[in-house]
Formats: sequence, structure tokens, C-alpha cells
Amino acid sequence: MTKKNKAAVTNDLESGQCNGRDAIQQAVLKITRATERECIIMGPVLDPRIFNHSEFIEVLTAFVTQHPRNITKIIVENSNQVINENGRLITLCRRLSENLRIRAMPEEYQGQSDLFLVADNETLLFQKSISSPVAIVTKTDKTVAAPYKRRFDYAWQHSIPMPGLRTLGL
Repeated sequence: MTKKNKAAVTNDLESGQCNGRDAIQQAVLKITRATERECIIMGPVLDPRIFNHSEFIEVLTAFVTQHPRNITKIIVENSNQVINENGRLITLCRRLSENLRIRAMPEEYQGQSDLFLVADNETLLFQKSISSPVAIVTKTDKTVAAPYKRRFDYAWQHSIPMPGLRTLGL
């Protein structure tokens, strides 16, 4: 995707509240399409209706294979849920492990109910509670996204490889 096309996708994304899983799914897709270098996601679980959806997997695959430096990093608390309910994402992660990485959340962050996605250090999707289908999107605002990026970076440094992600195919 060219920079002009990415700009059009970003312009199509509106800042504000997303109400409902479909609206959140569309926002995640638009943000991922517009990402140029790095996408980070952190939450207790990943909703398979969003992150295991074929369209998301296609968009994510296109992003991480577009350039060798493009990367998506994901931290989750419940590794079993991700492995059991997000098979497409896990398969993609196993195939593209250099550019798509999933790790287990460190103990000090466990028990939190929020999920966030930050793209290119400036676009944020924040869901205060994963049980509530409401999220806030803030685009192209580094000051709003920065605390989430710092939180993610600290958690990433202290995270561990996700148990069960790597299997030995004998």
C-alpha cells in the first residue's frame, strides 16, 4: 500500500467512540491497514471475532510481509484462550515469527481488564473493559498514545514467551 493509500485509510478512520464489536472490528482493521512500521496490542485476551477473523488475518499478513522491518507485537494474559480461540492468528505467528510476536503478560500486569492497540506510536484504540463492546479511537496523537506505548514496552521487556505457541511438528 502506498503512503497516499495509507493516508486515505487513516483519514477514513474517525477519532471517537466505537460502539459494538462490529465497530471495534472495523476500527482495528482500518488502523492495521494504515500502520506503516509497528503495531502493538496488549490485553488479557483477544476476541476471536476480531483478531481471528479472516479479514484481520489478511490485513495483518499484508502488513508484516510488506517490509522486513514491519512488526506486530502482542502481549496477552490468558495464553490458553489465545491458542484455543485464535487459531488463524497463532498459525500466522508460527509462520512469520520474526515479524509477528506474541508473548505472555508479566505477573504485575495480570488482572487488568483493558485492551489497547497502538499503531506507529500515534494511533490508539483503547477498550476500557474487554467485557464491554465500547472502545475509544484517537488517531495521530502521540501524546495520547505515548503512555500506552511506554506501558507496553515495559511489559514487553518483562514478558515471557507464550507457553504452547511453539510446537514441535514431528
